[in-house]
Amino acid sequence: MNNMAQEVGYFENNPVYQKGPFVIVSANGWRIEAELKGHHCPVLPASSIYAMMEKLGLRGKTNDKEKAALVCDILNGMVRTGQIVLHDNGCWVDVWSVFRAQEKAEQVLREVQ
Repeated sequence: MNNMAQEVGYFENNPVYQKGPFVIVSANGWRIEAELKGHHCPVLPASSIYAMMEKLGLRGKTNDKEKAALVCDILNGMVRTGQIVLHDNGCWVDVWSVFRAQEKAEQVLREVQ
């Protein structure tokens, strides 16, 4: 299998994100981390991304680099298609989680009025 996912060193400062905001990192196993705007190194993804990763068969870390790279490639593809978006706080999130949060906020405002 030809891995497309970008590999970044653990606590590597100022990486250039060449393939998308998601990268694979070796830290006692392989895991996926994400670009956080204004931060010097990749960080753990938002909870909505973890939920997506679980649906793709990856729960946290794995010793299977190929699997981590495949899921990372899928997540970066979802960024390109607009299924994962950059939230106002600088985190990459599932677009539906943003819509659900907005709907909930609007519902609360309606109930208060």
